[in-house]
Amino acid sequence: MTGTTNYPIAEIFTSVQGEGQWTGTRMTFVRLAGCTVGKPYGKLDKPNGLEIYQEKCTLWDGREFPCDTNYKKTATMTVEQILNEVGDEVRVCITGGEPLMHDLLPLLTALHKARKMIHLETSGTISLEPVRSDVDWITVSPKQGVLQSSLMIADEVKFLIDERFQKEVFEQEMKGLLVRGRIWFQPVNGLHEIDDHNLKLCQDLQATYKSARISVQMHKWLKVR
Repeated sequence: MTGTTNYPIAEIFTSVQGEGQWTGTRMTFVRLAGCTVGKPYGKLDKPNGLEIYQEKCTLWDGREFPCDTNYKKTATMTVEQILNEVGDEVRVCITGGEPLMHDLLPLLTALHKARKMIHLETSGTISLEPVRSDVDWITVSPKQGVLQSSLMIADEVKFLIDERFQKEVFEQEMKGLLVRGRIWFQPVNGLHEIDDHNLKLCQDLQATYKSARISVQMHKWLKVR
């Protein structure tokens, strides 16, 4: 029965994918509520100018930055209700927050029965092995506590870049990924705009790591241009 499992939903929307291999591809995003990585800012250390929902996120190498994703719960939906929202769209991206904190198998099974192509976006901090065979494309954006197995299983790995990025640490920790050539550099951007300085850092890194590609969050570019 597709209606027996309930999921906490932050939002469901259809748009172009703005990041990674599938940039420019139309898909429906099912953003599940909750995250195992993000933490609320304290009253004294919350940077000025942040939206009320923004929280502190920590990257794989310990860098902290304000998460620009609103993953707070707005509804509870059954698998059947989610499928109705997806409608006749071909590609569905399960994202968060951290979607793997939920039991995804009922949803993934139903989506495949409906002949959908399933994408998954995750921090890589929860094992991917139980869902690998049920997902068509996995993107890992590594956060604090990322599992080595997740990096190896993923179809693409996306690294967020700002002035605090350390090439030496990257080379030491991610040597296997450099050999496999499945990495993207993406600038840490503002809430509604692209950070030109961080984008230039990505271009400089690509000059060194020539097999890497650059992801610019095209959905933000479309809005600001």
